[in-house]
Amino acid sequence: MSKQTERFVKGAIILSLAGIIAKFVSVFYRIPLVYLVGDEGIGYFQLVLPFFSIMISAGLIGIPNALSKLIAEDVALGNIQGARKTFKSTLVISIVFGLIISIVMIISTNRVIQITGWPEGTKYVIWGFAISPVFVSIAGAIKGYFQGFQIMHPTAISQIIENFAKVLVGISLAFILLNNGALLSKAVGGAAIGTSVGFIMSALFMVYMFKSKHRKYESFVQEKTSEISDRSYAIQLKRIFILAIPVSIAAAIFSIMSAIDNLTLFRQLAKIGFDNIYATEVTGQMGKAYSIINFPLTISLALSTSIIPAISQSIATNNVEELNSKIQQGIKLAIMLALPAAVGLFVLAEPILTLLYPTSPDGFIYLKVYSICLVFMIVGQTLIGILQGISKQNTPLIALGVAIIVKIILNNLLIATSLKGVGAAIASTVYYLVILLICYFVLKKNTSFKLDKLSVFVKPLIATAVMLVTVFFAYSGIERLLISVSGKASGLNNAVATLLTVVIGIILYFTVLLFTKTFTREELSILPKHKKIIDFLDRKKLL
Repeated sequence: MSKQTERFVKGAIILSLAGIIAKFVSVFYRIPLVYLVGDEGIGYFQLVLPFFSIMISAGLIGIPNALSKLIAEDVALGNIQGARKTFKSTLVISIVFGLIISIVMIISTNRVIQITGWPEGTKYVIWGFAISPVFVSIAGAIKGYFQGFQIMHPTAISQIIENFAKVLVGISLAFILLNNGALLSKAVGGAAIGTSVGFIMSALFMVYMFKSKHRKYESFVQEKTSEISDRSYAIQLKRIFILAIPVSIAAAIFSIMSAIDNLTLFRQLAKIGFDNIYATEVTGQMGKAYSIINFPLTISLALSTSIIPAISQSIATNNVEELNSKIQQGIKLAIMLALPAAVGLFVLAEPILTLLYPTSPDGFIYLKVYSICLVFMIVGQTLIGILQGISKQNTPLIALGVAIIVKIILNNLLIATSLKGVGAAIASTVYYLVILLICYFVLKKNTSFKLDKLSVFVKPLIATAVMLVTVFFAYSGIERLLISVSGKASGLNNAVATLLTVVIGIILYFTVLLFTKTFTREELSILPKHKKIIDFLDRKKLL
């Protein structure tokens, strides 16, 4: 494994671990919030969240990923002056963009509610979110700068800070408001303010990191004379916009999917006799499923974020062999993550929802369907990152356009049937499959990479199949044993059985991967104490 590929994988691991920690912390936001406001309250939150996510997608993901690509290219050429100029141009436009988004959200609230037919109370959620876009944009620009140098830990730490602040402020405000007799919708608005405070704290941390560390990281690059450093600000902005617009739209794929559901669910459910309260509760149940699949999606987002600057550097230096290696590595990691995550969530959907939302465990069927969708989400997200790295950022945009048409058609066909909200979840699975297929076809057409099908597909499938059977029987066996000991079914029994089954599944999955020799010596070399691990596996003839 080359040094560049090693840096990419390490970057992905750093962001993945931070993402897992951040999502674990975030659990203490969703679970208490569901306990406080129920499915209806979460429905208010979930109605607004996808649209808010679309509006901040440029600052949250689009600009950081676009900027990381451009800076990675400058770094590969030793053009530090060009990298600085690109960053400064991007930071200015990011701040202006964030301010515009905040103003638009505040002044258009009533009009949005009127057009969508949402409950009146959603205005408090919109106002709570409206504080944050400018801070999201500032943090995003600085994240993109560091990621361009393949320095991932500032982004990782900021994610953890953001989620801690969100939990502390959001839940506290919701609790205080409810205890003082506030409307349910106002309490959910308080939780939305907590989300904004999280983004503010993240931005403050990123500003501190930039001021204290940027010269240190720049000094690691051997600067060379380059005409590119003479680019005008107009050219810089043009480069950013050309990349950031399609990247931002592609980054909002999940939010666009949710927004389509929110726009069609109420109308389609009304056709078969269901009122707005039922539709809001369905939206809340789907939101709980989203919160769970976001755990593995966080890791795949880290992989996608890391792969863009890594691939851009290979392109800038015209290193085809390294490029192909990174593409295979990215797809392999995505599949190795997607398969066990999907199987685990499908088999344990009801126990996991009962564990995380004991006062409101309804809606496990949505988690089952979304677990199937998860495979297409994770692999598709990785392919999008690769395409953006090789300057094919318009391809995900085209794929998204086709998928949106398919999604809207299927939503209108399936929701107003006995499937109800499940029809929307099935449509979402097809939506992501369409994106994956188009992106993979274009990637194959424009690169010379060849996948090692045995290690990328066959061996992970074998490990997943073994895990599937074991997890299915392990949970029921452990739960029956605990019930026989305690004399009754209980939430504690479910929690112990679920957590033990998850641990057993993870250990077994990676054990089978080791016995099938799925990992290469080079892949293991990025781990801490890798020499001891490799020596041990050599002695056991597992390499």
